[in-house]
Amino acid sequence: MKQVLMVAYYFPPIAATGAMRPLNFCRHLPSYGWMPSVLATGHPSALPPQASDVDLLQRVPAEIEVIRVQHGNPLGRLLAYRDRLKRMLNRKASEFSLHSAGMDGIASSCRADQRESAFATARRFVFDAWLNFPDPQCRWYGLAVRAMVARSADKRPDAIWATGGPWTSLLVGKRLAQQWAVPFVADFRDPWVGGHEFFSSALLHRRAAQLERSVCEAASRVILNTEELRVRFCEQYPQWQTKFVVITNGYAQEMALHPAIDDAIANPPSALEFSHFGTVYGNRSPLALFQAVQELMREGVLDRTRLTLRFIGAWDVDDPTCDQLAKSLEEHGVLQRVPPIPHQACLKEMAKSDVLLLLQPDYPLQVPAKIYEYVTAGRPLFVLGGEGATANLVHRHQLGRCCPNRVSEVKRTLMELMGDRTSLMPPSPADTEQFNYAVLSKRLADLLDNTVQEKIR
Repeated sequence: MKQVLMVAYYFPPIAATGAMRPLNFCRHLPSYGWMPSVLATGHPSALPPQASDVDLLQRVPAEIEVIRVQHGNPLGRLLAYRDRLKRMLNRKASEFSLHSAGMDGIASSCRADQRESAFATARRFVFDAWLNFPDPQCRWYGLAVRAMVARSADKRPDAIWATGGPWTSLLVGKRLAQQWAVPFVADFRDPWVGGHEFFSSALLHRRAAQLERSVCEAASRVILNTEELRVRFCEQYPQWQTKFVVITNGYAQEMALHPAIDDAIANPPSALEFSHFGTVYGNRSPLALFQAVQELMREGVLDRTRLTLRFIGAWDVDDPTCDQLAKSLEEHGVLQRVPPIPHQACLKEMAKSDVLLLLQPDYPLQVPAKIYEYVTAGRPLFVLGGEGATANLVHRHQLGRCCPNRVSEVKRTLMELMGDRTSLMPPSPADTEQFNYAVLSKRLADLLDNTVQEKIR
């Protein structure tokens, strides 16, 4: 059986979203003639800190070797020291605060703010270039490469597959493939540059673009997880168009069937329930949905007993308006916020939902991994936002409805769905089977076979 080294910074028991793709490939690749080994970091050193899930670890086949390489976090230590120093200086500064009144004090304060702003910009550049580039996991690179190079020659794989982000994983895979002269397959789960990344200087942005280009040049194949991202890479690097292929994210085969699905279809409740699973945070905000529901109730066109919004998972919303609306809708009995529940319980609850709600910001090249978990439940999706790759996927495979994340559009779409629930039908198994990781792993195995054959020729 051929050997493939899978470089995946996140891997169980680390319960990061990025760990699911390599885990599921590992479970199925042996069926197609490829035995994986995995190079990952250890849970204690994972950045950012991640939850640990022993159940995920139990899903890793016993015959698969996992090499875990820990690394330090000097940036974290510096930031902790900075915070302690800042608290100390603030205490000292408060002793002299009474002497800073008056116009001279204000002018001096403005000049100090300008100096501080310039200093902060320079400081961030130094920190990013030294400790945070190409990503916070950069300290893993040298340790991971040395750990693998030190292994005996008979451990050399037939091919290397590396997935990013973090982008350090791709650089580790590229370096090891060069060391061992074996084919290298780069797997992009997100765009490296040209997406929603933020660099502290144009210099670092250019350097990141150079690194992305070097990975594409070195790779025998470059896997993108959406068609839209593949098109972007083809436009960016037309000389390597034949390298770029799509293998989407997917769902684990054992999660695909839930008995509760049939019951949910056979006994539809009188109220329409939208359920969201996972953390609500940042720009994944339900603000437009809450505003739309509140306005419809005020206008008297929405009976609050016919609509339920359930949010199962952590609530990390830093928006007073959204929080206030949430409390108001809870008081009216429309909104339910439920604390996080175990993963298997989540899947069962998904299967019992009328409609699965997805909050997707404007990431035109990306599809959230959560959508594939939703697919396992066999329930229709209602996507707020997601213009681009997410909306295209939902329309292409008839997974549900998409709605622009604007209050007027949400109001109109909600009233349509309340009036005609048949427009939200469960997706067909024929449309979702292609996202089964057993099917996706066959595509990856075929790709690995081709790269090895090309190397031989």
